[in-house]
Amino acid sequence: MRKFAGMRGFTLLELMIVVALIAIFAAFAVPAFKYRMEQAKVEAAVEELAAVLRFTRGEAIARGQEVWLGGAGAALEKGWSVTSTNFGGGSVLLRDHARLNGVKVCTEANVCDLPIAFVFSPRGSLSAEVNGSVVDRADMPVKLLVRPELFRQAGEPATYGAGLRLHVNAMGSVLVLPDDVPQSTT
Repeated sequence: MRKFAGMRGFTLLELMIVVALIAIFAAFAVPAFKYRMEQAKVEAAVEELAAVLRFTRGEAIARGQEVWLGGAGAALEKGWSVTSTNFGGGSVLLRDHARLNGVKVCTEANVCDLPIAFVFSPRGSLSAEVNGSVVDRADMPVKLLVRPELFRQAGEPATYGAGLRLHVNAMGSVLVLPDDVPQSTT
């Protein structure tokens, strides 16, 4: 066989080294990518919840009557609807949302899978219903934690992973914070 000047192939050893280096880089990149996917899912869910809370409050003020945001007897991550009443007293669906995939919505005490509903008054103030009990929040804000569940392993608690805190005060103002930031009760 004739060799051409200047042409040289790769040896098996060189190819194995390149493959080993790619594997090492991938071993470092995959966990960071996994974490970023979890955080993106949580950020999107929190922004959706914050937007619908603002919408619900705005509708209550604009309509001059109470407007409800709730999960139809189920946890908020299973979907929600915004409802009001018409002049005849019937229920009017203003907006609804399907399931939030990959996240858990929990209370401040890390209790998950509870039916949570919000009621905004015509003045925009907030009261909440948690697990069927109406809780007037005139002096204490509602704090929800939205945490990732997409990559949760079997046996890990539902509160696994870092999330974001959705802070809603008695006047209905919504603030999004990291869940590790301590909050006062004002």
